[in-house]
Amino acid sequence: MGKNSLAYPVFSQTCRADIEVWQNIAPGPQQIISSFMVLGAFLAGFCTGPMGSVLARRWCILIGVVLLVASVTVMVVTTSIGALYFSRLLMGYGNGLVMAFTMVYVSEIAPSNLRGLSYGLTSGWITIGQAVGIVRSPPRPPICCVFRH
Repeated sequence: MGKNSLAYPVFSQTCRADIEVWQNIAPGPQQIISSFMVLGAFLAGFCTGPMGSVLARRWCILIGVVLLVASVTVMVVTTSIGALYFSRLLMGYGNGLVMAFTMVYVSEIAPSNLRGLSYGLTSGWITIGQAVGIVRSPPRPPICCVFRH
């Protein structure tokens, strides 16, 4: 996390952990780290059709969740910029799978008279969750504080 980041003061005051490893990431690699999640979701968009025809929708959602858990685990334990790049790509791919297949799966398992309502409620709650995530206050403590002794 570079010093030009808006979250840096809160992160350094709240955590007071060994964050010197990430203090020296230049703005360019920081932007690449952010962009890899979008790239992963873009790539997942091309794979949803073939994956959905070979595997069931439920299995595709579970694969996406496993990829998300694995990517967060790598991000928490790594000190390598390459591993960070890879984990963000993996997170984007998993997020793309989950977001694409969740709506399809909900529409498939709902009874025909409730399909529209279930689809609308699912997309509505996703939108509400995103809005709450954007405007939430006060900010949660960084992940390093959760795992501190």
